Amino acid sequence: MPFQPYFFRALQSRNFRIYWLGMSVSQVGNWVQQIAVGWVAYRLTESAGALGFLSLCNNLGVLMLAPFAGVWADKVDKRKFLYLTQALFLLEALILALLSATGSLQFWHLVALSLIVSIVAAFDMPLRQTLIAELVNEKSLLANAVVLNAFSFNLSRIVGPAIGGYLLASVSESACFALNAFSFLMILISLFCLRWSSQPQLLPTDKQDFLENLHDGIQYACRFLPISALLLTLLMSGLTLAPFSTLVPAIVRQLYDGDSVIVGNIYGGFGFGAIVAVGYLACHQSIKGLEKLIFAAILSASVGLIALSGTHTYWVGLALSPILGAGIITNLVACNSLLQVLVADDKRGRVMSLFVMVSVGVYPLGALGIGLISGYIGLRYTMLLAGGVGVLTALIYYDYLPHIRAALISNTL
Repeated sequence: MPFQPYFFRALQSRNFRIYWLGMSVSQVGNWVQQIAVGWVAYRLTESAGALGFLSLCNNLGVLMLAPFAGVWADKVDKRKFLYLTQALFLLEALILALLSATGSLQFWHLVALSLIVSIVAAFDMPLRQTLIAELVNEKSLLANAVVLNAFSFNLSRIVGPAIGGYLLASVSESACFALNAFSFLMILISLFCLRWSSQPQLLPTDKQDFLENLHDGIQYACRFLPISALLLTLLMSGLTLAPFSTLVPAIVRQLYDGDSVIVGNIYGGFGFGAIVAVGYLACHQSIKGLEKLIFAAILSASVGLIALSGTHTYWVGLALSPILGAGIITNLVACNSLLQVLVADDKRGRVMSLFVMVSVGVYPLGALGIGLISGYIGLRYTMLLAGGVGVLTALIYYDYLPHIRAALISNTL
């Protein structure tokens, strides 16, 4: 089978193909806006701490509300409400473009809008995670659909910042926000073009109230060992390995005495490793073997971080950065794919909201913790500690492998 068609085999599904193209454009626009927001925030405050605070605001809603949003996602017509969340994102981008164009944009505007958008994102992310299963024609294409979403995300974080940097330098800040608004218009158009063959399956509302449904979903995730093992693995790696990228400027400065060019190269190596890993996962014939890949990914990223803590050589650090990028992304995408396959349909929204919480919402807490610890024990020992906890995470996960493998075999029979 030719490489390209197989790599993109989930695009055989018309609905997923249209959705994926629209979402890919939207993700590029989102990265363009993130670059502009960071630039504007630093221009207004000249404070690195303000950037960290703004990052926390961007994720606070997801961290606090994602489990509640999961119950909501199981009870509503996610197709209709996805229109609403995308329209709210579009409105936020338009407000930023207008404030920037008129010279009225202030830091408190960025904080307020970031908090609002994080609340919308807390509901939007579980919606999109649960919608994937409805967009593909066959369940066998589900894992590839998850990987293709990760592929477009990682590609957009290379393309988006490049476009954002050009617009900031050559046009204006407001142009970045306007482009993001246009990208959300594209995803809205793609959603309107989808064709549905059946009515959505909603959670009955007459048997349990909201809190009972929430408790039921959390209990299901905790008691079903394969799902709880995957979520625990994501939580531990999200607190230790994933925040590695926040240390890059400090690593370059303290270990290599480098400048912004070297920072960009390290980030580029991280992104290259992520793209290669996602490409490999997209070529995977089935979900078989993904459970073993997770162990290898966590272990390699952890050992890479430990090795990085012991070198002063820039070229060694540059060579290790793709290993870290590949390991972290492989863990995230493979866990997502397995959760999508293992979860019961009537609990999909609640379980995937927990996935969103531990994979996205926990990240800023990990970054904050890593930063605070490095201030007390130093950067090298912090990296060594994070890598050591990563190795421990891999060993704990290894104990759960037989249970995950047995559940996958049972689920695919």
